[in-house]
Amino acid sequence: LSIDPYATWNATLRIISLTLAALLVRHNAVERRGRLIVASGLLAGGLFQAGYGLFEFISGRQHIFGFQKIHFTDVATGTFINRNHLASYLEMIIPVALGLAMLCFPRATRPAGTGSDSMGPLKRTRRLAVAGGPESFRALLLLMGAFLMAIALLMSRSRMGIVSMLFALVAGGLAMGLRGRSRGFAIASVGVAAVAVTFASQIDILPVVKRFHQVRDEFGAGYSRLDVWKQSGALLSDYPIVGSGLGTWEAAFSPFRDDTAQLRVDFAHNDYLEFTAEAGA
Repeated sequence: LSIDPYATWNATLRIISLTLAALLVRHNAVERRGRLIVASGLLAGGLFQAGYGLFEFISGRQHIFGFQKIHFTDVATGTFINRNHLASYLEMIIPVALGLAMLCFPRATRPAGTGSDSMGPLKRTRRLAVAGGPESFRALLLLMGAFLMAIALLMSRSRMGIVSMLFALVAGGLAMGLRGRSRGFAIASVGVAAVAVTFASQIDILPVVKRFHQVRDEFGAGYSRLDVWKQSGALLSDYPIVGSGLGTWEAAFSPFRDDTAQLRVDFAHNDYLEFTAEAGA
């Protein structure tokens, strides 16, 4: 079942731990109040990571509390070492912030306890009066939080993080569209993204653009990720059913390398490919 039982045992325990954590969260988020508490906790964590990461990045201090960073000193990473870890954390939480903001908007534009068609459109004066209420202010704060996290995501310069963020917003818009509530989410998403890009351009957005330009070089020059993916075909065919074992990518992949590059390949740089190779069909 595994070419390295110890590595597979460690990986399996990690997956079990993550699964238990997910089940605990799910158990405590059955009711609306529980979901709001979990979402608020996630949002608080995202705001801290974004604020701390931007402070260290803009100030040039580049520490993680008392630890001086050695790697990724030219980007925002929050309390993470790797920029992709901060980006993946934020790209999952930004839609949560937008979703919480959307919960405030309907109540800020229509009297409580009325359906969408029961009273017709509100008068302009009443809309203006309600728009200045605490619900609208709360929604504005949530949008500002999403904006802060979007800035930190851009300053991480993580290409996959930025692309994943776009996919997450599209998926969220489609999910809410099935319930007939996608317009507000779409407007908020586009607005936050536009303001974040505009603000980031005043800091330094050219390195973000250059990172995307480097994709062609990274897939074509020297021993690239594309070469790793091509060479992994033989690995997949050798372990088609149960895979080589969770956590064994590096050991399993080494015998199938046909290059002369003196480079260690401890990850496939493609989670889907790596999981398929390790776990099989």
